[in-house]
Amino acid sequence: MRGGGSYGYEMVEAPMLGDPLALMKGAEPHLSGTRITFLGERRSVTLCITDGTCAMTGRYLMKARPQVQEFFNEIAADMALSFSIPFAEAVARINQRWRDQTFLHDHDLIFHEYAHYWAMNIYFIEVPDWNPEADRSQWQVRSKPESDSEFWTIAEA
Repeated sequence: MRGGGSYGYEMVEAPMLGDPLALMKGAEPHLSGTRITFLGERRSVTLCITDGTCAMTGRYLMKARPQVQEFFNEIAADMALSFSIPFAEAVARINQRWRDQTFLHDHDLIFHEYAHYWAMNIYFIEVPDWNPEADRSQWQVRSKPESDSEFWTIAEA
């Protein structure tokens, strides 16, 4: 099954589980009745078990359901396009902002706003005017995460 829209990762369901971290290290999985979803890309893998829990081993550091991770991708893409920053930086900003959060519900509050709202809210310290034509030249931008921090989970292109 192809997932991720234009983001280019594969989503595959497999009838196996064991220790997800051991599985990631290349160990043989132990078969069980549990299904696990692998969302793989470049140098990271996110493991999401069908009950909605996700190991924090992928692009995003927060525990999040797959549809929330896809929404994170939309937010990151919006930030990259709106503010001319690398996608990797946008991902790092999302990781920094929501590092201690979990997103495990189908109707999480994050979905109550559009991706552009979150992009603006994460990128700027304050958003004084939501008008698309607003002059943002004097707005204060939040500092991006340090380049050697845990928040940078993908390499800049």
